[in-house]
Amino acid sequence: MHHPAKPSEEESVAGFIIDPRSGEVFASAGLSRLLGPHADEVCHYEDWLIQIVHQGDQQAMRQALQAALKGRAVLRQDFRVTDAQGRTRLLRARGDRVRLPGRGDVLSGSVFDRTQAFERERHDRQMLNWLRALLDASPDLLSLKDGEGRYLLLNRSAQGFTGFCPEQFHLRRQEELARLMPAAQQRFFAHGAQADATAWRDGSVRYETAMLDSEGRTRRLDVVKVAVYDPQGQRSALLTSARDVTAQREAERALRENEAMLRSLIDASPDFIAVKDGEGRWRLVNEAGQRLYHIVGQHWQNRTDAEIAQMTLPMYADGLRACTASDNLTWNTRTMSRGIEEVPLPEGGKRVFDVIKHPTFDEEGQRKLLVIVGRDITERIEAEQQYRNLAFHDSLTGLLNRLQFLETLRKSIARASRHRERLAVMLLDLDHFKAVNDTQGHQKGDRLLQQMADRLRSVVRVQDAVARLGGDEFILLLDGIDTPEDAAHVARRVLDVAQQPFDLGGTRAWVSASVGISLFPDDALTEDGLMRDADAAMYRAKDLSRNTFQFYTEELGRSASQRLSLLSALRGALQAHEFSLVFQPQQDVQSLRALSVEALLRWNRPQQAEAVGPEVFVPLLEESGLIVPVGQWVLENACTQARRWIDATGSAVRIAVNISAVQLHAVNLALDVAQVLERTGLPADRLELEITETALMRDPEAAARALRDLKAIGLSLTLDDFGTGYSSLSYLKRFPIDRIKIDQSFVRDIASDPGDLAIVRAIIAMGHSLGLDVVAEGVETPEQRDLLERLGCDVLQGYLIGRPDKPDKVATLLDQGLL
Repeated sequence: MHHPAKPSEEESVAGFIIDPRSGEVFASAGLSRLLGPHADEVCHYEDWLIQIVHQGDQQAMRQALQAALKGRAVLRQDFRVTDAQGRTRLLRARGDRVRLPGRGDVLSGSVFDRTQAFERERHDRQMLNWLRALLDASPDLLSLKDGEGRYLLLNRSAQGFTGFCPEQFHLRRQEELARLMPAAQQRFFAHGAQADATAWRDGSVRYETAMLDSEGRTRRLDVVKVAVYDPQGQRSALLTSARDVTAQREAERALRENEAMLRSLIDASPDFIAVKDGEGRWRLVNEAGQRLYHIVGQHWQNRTDAEIAQMTLPMYADGLRACTASDNLTWNTRTMSRGIEEVPLPEGGKRVFDVIKHPTFDEEGQRKLLVIVGRDITERIEAEQQYRNLAFHDSLTGLLNRLQFLETLRKSIARASRHRERLAVMLLDLDHFKAVNDTQGHQKGDRLLQQMADRLRSVVRVQDAVARLGGDEFILLLDGIDTPEDAAHVARRVLDVAQQPFDLGGTRAWVSASVGISLFPDDALTEDGLMRDADAAMYRAKDLSRNTFQFYTEELGRSASQRLSLLSALRGALQAHEFSLVFQPQQDVQSLRALSVEALLRWNRPQQAEAVGPEVFVPLLEESGLIVPVGQWVLENACTQARRWIDATGSAVRIAVNISAVQLHAVNLALDVAQVLERTGLPADRLELEITETALMRDPEAAARALRDLKAIGLSLTLDDFGTGYSSLSYLKRFPIDRIKIDQSFVRDIASDPGDLAIVRAIIAMGHSLGLDVVAEGVETPEQRDLLERLGCDVLQGYLIGRPDKPDKVATLLDQGLL
């Protein structure tokens, strides 16, 4: 098959001859076809130039023709012309001197049309420039070698990296350039030569290497080499692309470090942390989560909840299915969710987690990752439950506490009011509990209270309520009773269970109860009123004989109101200077002289017809805590008066001051006493402090420490009301006591009651055997005095010796002989 020849890019248009002698030009007809009629007519070459050649090229063409006509050069000159259609074309004239027969030497040549070739060359040059600009615009290091390994091109990035300019690298081989580089960079070029061989062999090669740039910095390069062969299979070119991946590698290294740090962080967290992909596969779970589901060391990655359930304990299956459902709900809502999830434990029980799930989506809105964080709040839930119990229940007995009882009572009153029903509030206090607590210890006292709580639960109905108000005080709510007798029936059962012996672990104890009852709506309509009335009735039961119950009456209300009124008045009595001291002398039996005086507190209420006795207001002072400031006032004024007596009479009088249990167990009692002695100037051996047995037995260890601190000051200590308490006599050796004081209840009938006489004799004998002085109080008759003297009592006190009186009256008796 015949294929038409491709048109030549440099096509001959016409031939020409120029006679150097005449300057005439003979052109073939082809010139006329290109340039139009008469272009081939004979003319002088100067005219030919003007007619044919573009004005801008005429001078160059003229010089080239002249040189060729004179034989100085071969004619080879490009010039522009305008063809018959008015288009500019590029022609090339070639010619040389030849000898023609009959004419001699002439310039013979041809004119070629180079328009297409020129356009292609210009296009190629433009494309080459564009390619070079494109290569220079690339941040990658690009180079091109020929088949013999000589560099043809380095783009701008490569030149900047290596520091080579085109004059240095052009047509140089790898080893030649290496010699121009520092030794550290030559290693890269040596490795590059090996990579070239691999690329020529395999067609391409890719590797990563390190190299120093022109500024001496180490850079990581990702290198690709591609070999190009010509159609004959000969090496044509080798293209190298090297990408600077230093920043990327640093970022990857930092990312790995951050991932490792993040992994350590989440593994260190006690929280359950997991990440699932959009299809529910586990992509990450920390060690706490792995331990929780018992999958440590197993291949849990990219497994779903259902697959995890197959590889762990069966007990987790239900929980994992619930997790899947919760995940789907979170995905569907497309917002963060929070909820409580429970995980069972193999050893029993469960852990409770506060779980937060945060879904993320890609640019198209498709599910991407679900981040799950679960905080174990088991202890918090248990603590909250415990706190709720503590808030509403008594920690010792488990009964309702005061707060919850009041709330229960309030609701019961509202219900009883709607249904016109009656209810009862029953307040009870254990008789003699303090003695059990003091003698057998608080631990056994607590055990008794717990047993009493169980007994009270047994005597009430389901709809009733039992609470512990504090200490040994309990309260019952009897809901929906018909008559007061129903409440009395329960009260009798309470008294009965209270009297049963209590097993305290190796020992037994007996107590009783005093019960006060108030009724709704008979006595009061509010919870405060009912509790107030029950309290008043309970105190009435104690005042009677204990181990009994009393209903509230209006008379009890008045008594309770009076008690509150007294307490309110006491709060301002000290500031109003309503307290005063009276003093009662004590007689030494051997010398019959008054060497000691006891300070006694009195309350002088202005505008009140009847005085309030200390047996009434002192318990109120102790109950309210006012005994501390009032006791300080008593001590200060008693010591001041004793100092005055000493200064006025010169006698070594000793002042006795009563210290309450509250004061004894207060902080820094010894320091306070020492400061009073220093302020008043009273010698310490002139002060005697009287403490009751019950005060000592409240906390024997603390009391012993307090007494030792007081004795260190140098004062005397007396055990008051001896014989009325329940202390063990063995405790007496533990306390640094100087005197014991026989209670007046034993002295009162000593002349007529053999029992009292025996008790007094025993106390005096025991006191003397322990090296203690013995004081008898309440001595009112000569018979009592004489009996006590014969029994060996050391000191007497009572109306027979002297009544409590003002300081000036007592001063006349000090250090005087008395009958």
